[in-house]
This record gives sequence, C-alpha cells and structure tokens, in this order.
Amino acid sequence: MNFLTLCVETNGVVKADNAPVFTTPTAVTGQTGKLAEIVKYVQRANLNIQNEQPDWKFMVKQGTFVTTATDPEYTLANIVASVTDFQHIIPFNFWDCPHILGYKTSVGISDSQPIIYRQYEFFRGHLDRITVTDGRPQFFTILPDRSLRLYPAPDVGYTLRFDYKRMAFELSTSSDTPIIPSHHHWAIVADAVDLYCRSNSGAGEMLAMNTPMRLRAMAALRSEQIPNERFDYTQFYGG
Repeated sequence: MNFLTLCVETNGVVKADNAPVFTTPTAVTGQTGKLAEIVKYVQRANLNIQNEQPDWKFMVKQGTFVTTATDPEYTLANIVASVTDFQHIIPFNFWDCPHILGYKTSVGISDSQPIIYRQYEFFRGHLDRITVTDGRPQFFTILPDRSLRLYPAPDVGYTLRFDYKRMAFELSTSSDTPIIPSHHHWAIVADAVDLYCRSNSGAGEMLAMNTPMRLRAMAALRSEQIPNERFDYTQFYGG
C-alpha cells in the first residue's frame, strides 16, 4: 500500500468523515480537520514501527565507502555524502568478531580483508597511543561524534564494505510506499488507528477492538523481521 492507500484504509476503520467508506481522503495534502489527523497518524505510525526495534531486517542495507590515502578519520557527513540514507554500521560478526571488509580500490574486491571493530574506550589511548606508519587498516572504531577512525591510516585508497542501518523513511507524497514489507502494511494501519483513538474522546470501544489486531500485526512483523542472533548496536551510535 502507498501512503494514500494507508490513509484511506485507516479512515475506513475510524470513519472520521461522512463520505462513503474507503473513499477518503483523496490526497495526503490539503486536508483539514479529522482527515488531516489521519494523514499525520499514518505518517507517525510508519515512523513508530521503523523505530521500535534497533535491528529490523528490513532496515538493513549494503554500502561501500572509499577512503583517502593517509586520512584515518571520516565524519558522519563524509559517509552520508556517499551513502545518503546511512544511520550506522552493522558489523559482520563471523566467529563473534565484529568487523567490516576493506580492499585496495586499485586492486578490487578480491583483495577484501577484515577490519576489526574495537570499542572507542579500548581504542583510545591504546591503538592510537603512538604514531605508526600508514598501511593497510586493521582496526576501526566509532568516535563519540559518530566519526569512523581507521588504524593505521590507509597507505592508499581503500574501499570499505559493510552492512548498515538505514535512516527511517518518512512518507510524504501520495505514492510513497513504506519500506516495511508490504504484507505487514496492516501494522501501520492498526497503529494509526490506535493513535487516532487515543487522541479522540469517545473512541474507547474502537480502541478496544483495534488493540488485538494491532498486537497480532506487530507480533507477526517481529517474528519475521527480528534477527535470530542479536547484537548490541548502540555502540555504533558513537563511542
């Protein structure tokens, strides 16, 4: 379902106006009153669900970033300039060893080798305590300001390969489609109905009817889209 269809389905449940059921709103812009509320609640429900879990599978993407010779540090803005929806790295975790991959750009992907993650507290004052000769990066950390630091500084240009959590996608135009898998879009409708009911007096009965449906929809989404093995990604928010 696209943004407009989600709004139509939500209004079909709450019946915020007197139009024939499942016919309004006809657009996501220019609405007033209750229909404007419906549009906002669908937007909010879509964001609520995306932000509920730190490691939804549907929010994981693959990215690459090219480093510069002799430069060990790259700000979040540097990375976003190349990976526009980047939020934070999700490391590969083979053998419980969090890492990304890096290869000499001039050689190609066949040169890929692990670059191992070290928490900032262990990196700072240890790996960076002395100046070392530039070379192939062996370790990386995430600084408190969310910059990425390599050790040692790259001697040539390297391409970093990693999975990452994308930024939440906000619905804005009628044709926008949520990144939440399409067969779980009813969870957005159910959450939007919940928001509408909680902000409108006299909707208690509707809220009681909707709550079991919302819980079932979210349980199905969690069952499918939460990884079997979970990792503490908060350390990749910075520090």
